Amino acid sequence: MGDYIKREDVLSAFKNAIPDVFEYDTYDELLLDEGISRERCQKIISNIPTADVQKVKHGTWIFDGECGITKCSNCKWSIEEYFTNPNTRKPYVFCPNCGAKMDLEGEE
Repeated sequence: MGDYIKREDVLSAFKNAIPDVFEYDTYDELLLDEGISRERCQKIISNIPTADVQKVKHGTWIFDGECGITKCSNCKWSIEEYFTNPNTRKPYVFCPNCGAKMDLEGEE
C-alpha cells in the first residue's frame, strides 16, 4: 500500500510556505506574481507526515435461521445467537473477528 497524507495537512503546508519564485515587470520592476518551485514543492510534500491507514474490508451478516447462527460474509466468524427480529440480525457494525465493515446488502 502506498503512502497517504491528509489533504488538510498539504493545504496547510502550502499556505504557510514561503515563495521562492518571483516574477517582476521588467519595466517598472513591480512584483507581478510569486510562487513555489517544483523542487520546493517536492520538499514540502516529502516533509508532511504520512497517515496511518488500512484498507477497509466490507461484508454483511449472513443469518441462518435453521440453526440460529449469524456469520460474517468476509471471514465466516459466527455468533451463536438467534435473532428473531429481522432488524436485529446485524449485531455489530464491524465484525469483531476480521474488522470488516458490515455495510453490504442482500446476502442474508
